[in-house]
Amino acid sequence: MTCDIGTVTVLKGHPDTLKLNAVLSSLDGRISFRLKDCGAVELNSNFSVSLQVCETFLRSVNAICTYAYTVALGPIAEDEIRWLIFEASVLRPAVYSFGASNRDQNRIDNLFRALDNVEKALNGTACRFIVTERTQGVVSVVDTVIWSTLHLLCQIEGFKGSGLTSKYPNTFKWYGDLLATDFKSIKTPSASNLKEFFKNYPVSQPKVAAPSKLDPTKSKNSSTAQEHKQVRPNVMNWFSVETTGRAARIHPILPKEGARNILITSALPYVNNIPHLGNIIGCVLSADVFSRYCRGVGHNSVYVSGTDEYGTATETKAVEEGVTPKEICDKYFEIHRDVYQWFNIGFDCFGRTTNEHQKKIAQDIFWKLDKAGHLLEDTVEQLRCDQCTRFLADRFVEGGCPFCGYDDARGDQCDACGKLIDATTLKNPKCKICKSPPRIVTSKHLFLNLPKLEPKLRETLDESMSVGFWSESARSITNAWLKDGLKPRCITRDLVWGTPVPKQGFTDKVFYVWFDAPIGYLSITASYCGDKWVDWWKNPGNVEIVNFMAKDNVPFHSVVFPISLIGANDNYGIVRSLHSTEYLNYEDGKFSKSRNLGVFGNNARDSGIPADVFRFYLLFIRPESQDSSFSWEDFATKNNSELLNNLGNFVNRALSFCANNFGGLVNDVSELKPEDCELIQKVNVELSGYLECMERAHLREGLIKVLNISRLGNGYIQSCQPWKLLKGDETMKKRGGEVNSISVNLVHLCAVLLEPYMPQTAATILDQMNLRGSQLPPIPPQFSQVIASGHKIGTVSPLFKKIEDKEVKKFREMYGSGNKAAGDGDLPKKPNDKSKKQPQPGQDSTDGGIMLVGLGSRYSTLSLEQLQESLNAQADKVRSLKATNAPKSVITAEVESLKALKAEIASRGGNPVPTAAPPVSKEQLPEKLNGPAKESVPVTPPRISNSDGQQPAPQSTKSPGNVTVTSPENQTSPGNVTSPQGRGSGSKNKKKNKKK
Repeated sequence: MTCDIGTVTVLKGHPDTLKLNAVLSSLDGRISFRLKDCGAVELNSNFSVSLQVCETFLRSVNAICTYAYTVALGPIAEDEIRWLIFEASVLRPAVYSFGASNRDQNRIDNLFRALDNVEKALNGTACRFIVTERTQGVVSVVDTVIWSTLHLLCQIEGFKGSGLTSKYPNTFKWYGDLLATDFKSIKTPSASNLKEFFKNYPVSQPKVAAPSKLDPTKSKNSSTAQEHKQVRPNVMNWFSVETTGRAARIHPILPKEGARNILITSALPYVNNIPHLGNIIGCVLSADVFSRYCRGVGHNSVYVSGTDEYGTATETKAVEEGVTPKEICDKYFEIHRDVYQWFNIGFDCFGRTTNEHQKKIAQDIFWKLDKAGHLLEDTVEQLRCDQCTRFLADRFVEGGCPFCGYDDARGDQCDACGKLIDATTLKNPKCKICKSPPRIVTSKHLFLNLPKLEPKLRETLDESMSVGFWSESARSITNAWLKDGLKPRCITRDLVWGTPVPKQGFTDKVFYVWFDAPIGYLSITASYCGDKWVDWWKNPGNVEIVNFMAKDNVPFHSVVFPISLIGANDNYGIVRSLHSTEYLNYEDGKFSKSRNLGVFGNNARDSGIPADVFRFYLLFIRPESQDSSFSWEDFATKNNSELLNNLGNFVNRALSFCANNFGGLVNDVSELKPEDCELIQKVNVELSGYLECMERAHLREGLIKVLNISRLGNGYIQSCQPWKLLKGDETMKKRGGEVNSISVNLVHLCAVLLEPYMPQTAATILDQMNLRGSQLPPIPPQFSQVIASGHKIGTVSPLFKKIEDKEVKKFREMYGSGNKAAGDGDLPKKPNDKSKKQPQPGQDSTDGGIMLVGLGSRYSTLSLEQLQESLNAQADKVRSLKATNAPKSVITAEVESLKALKAEIASRGGNPVPTAAPPVSKEQLPEKLNGPAKESVPVTPPRISNSDGQQPAPQSTKSPGNVTVTSPENQTSPGNVTSPQGRGSGSKNKKKNKKK
């Protein structure tokens, strides 16, 4: 049976096509895949080939070849891994260099050394293959890969007169035999394509340690061969790469033809609060990291955000403080701006929705919707407080939740069950201002006809989700809103503070904040670049719009706002990528200003801890796939282990060694040793992963890649021990200087990659390297020598300091411990009416709500794939309980959970049937069931190489042929759909689920 592994994208005209065709020929009938030619932009220009396997991208041709072989034939052997590394880092560069027009002796010597290894492996009449005999009639992946590289060599002009065939008879006999049998139908790249490719290959090649020292025919005791995930690009390009600073940013930044133009926004926080750490990581900090990355790799990007100043939240806060809404906005705008400045949030423009452009743009969109027939008139039942002589907006009303009975629900959403609420359905409602019971009256309002625009919205979102990057929660929440069809949505409110509705008969009303607030992105952009704002917002073919927010804001950014722009029919761009986070809790409780529980922006500033340390920890625990918690104990642990002992230690070791032993001068590196090549390859693996993570805004994983690189640097210094080399002869002393030079260059790379996360720390590192005066370097596609020999570094000092246990205790006391006693008073109360019927598993919640089904916060953000895994695990649990004769009540409870999972999967259109359980071992069964049984042979999942050799640890993502492949994130339990964090902290959020 043929297994299709997908579409492999290849850079047009690249020789990698030959290797992939050879794999198809070799595995004929077992594996299939399609080849798609494309340009450098589509492949991100740093790669020649790409294959997506679930959530992971394989970016090297040897990785893809290995994956295909693994799916077809099973795991490859360790000696094959060594050969794949050899082909990618030694043989292939030597062949490509030999193909260059200005072939020098150094290139020829490199080729001879590489071919010596192949000849040695094929020496003797018994050796018909490099690694092993045919497996199931198929030549090995090593033979296929190396044959393909030699086939290119044979097409190079001048090969026939080179004497190589006589110098390496076994090699070319082996090549000829396979050409006549397994690969006789392979199509050879055209001579013109090869000539063009080799012409662009680097012309100057450094002197590299003889490949024999990397002899793949010798088994190594170390595990370094297994640790190579991907060799990209080869170490030949490490030397003397010329770099320039980043292009100067001249404001206002405008889209450019032919550039990748990215408009980045973060959810607009309400100006009725001081932002806490959950608000900060939920929107502005995440967007800032992505924005800095975009600048670092040369994307033409602009980052805009601001404060959301209209609406009920502002009026409510103004009433509480006894001032006008305008005064509240002025006060809290300054607070927000100061907090974000302290956190080093690098907005291109941080504005306000009360700016002079808001009214004009919002009313223009409104009139276009009205003239296109997308607005409806209807009456709405509303609550009016006669004591206050005003209509009560949702947030001015409190009462019992009509769904779960929670007796302190707001008029717009219940904090206990997370469902959206019609304020008129509250039990025992009361005015939040005077506590009097309001009465229901009718009022005429305008509605946006969402059902009419829904088909176009679905079409637009399908395209956005296919070409952009959407977080799993963003997808699931959006699909939940679309699941049962949209309904008309009111866009006007009986308030005073807001953008006025211009239509006759409604001029005493203002726009509902969720119609009006997202338009703030447009008006703030107009505040930044004047009339040129349309170049960013009405230029969909040339601009990517990327949104960051907490998950409670998703439906308004993925449904309500886009559908307004679509209905306006004015060439507006729609969100391309939408990145939502789950919620950040505090010490397993919740942030509460009134109870002094949690760290708010002003607290962080006054704590004495640098902003970069807070940035680091928030990004390290960023709730990308599930809720997470800020813990002072963990904060100190991560600071002391990852920053102090890992990153800070490496930077200080490398720079201090240079300052103390070489007068601060960087040494020359004349020759790369095997351990240097090994380091460079490993660093490039992590760098490749970093770039991939950042493009997809997997910011937490990107940070881990940086820490992995510094950890590699520490290991490299420790294994080479340059302090001992300096005690030896001149050769050893020179080697000690080379090790330090490579380490110093790696420090520079760490600083550049760290800048999006910890900008001040990165600047400090560059300052210590005596590079602060120059422009910030760009983020490179590979690890290269950018600090030339002779450069003198500056004054070196430690980057971080230890956080002691006594400080942890102090901070916990200052900002609340988050223990049960402290948090209980802030958690949703249980319903008073115990007889009230609660939603049953699988029962639909309110239509139009964020929750998917009655299971809601437990399963709503899980993907179908994760649900299927949970279903399989639950089915296994039920089988095990039945097999061990567990109590009936226990089995029944677990069966109900199994049914609930099935219902959730079925509601998503999935197949609610668990896969067969693995065999239960005799040791797992009670003695009375330990009888004879049929032998079961579990299928061993193949190790998948994401590299030219490395086998990563498998995680739980399925791929063709039931193969387990590596997923970039190991998502576990879901988060809760509760209170807003990306937009404001005026709501309360539900207590975090305990991890299973």
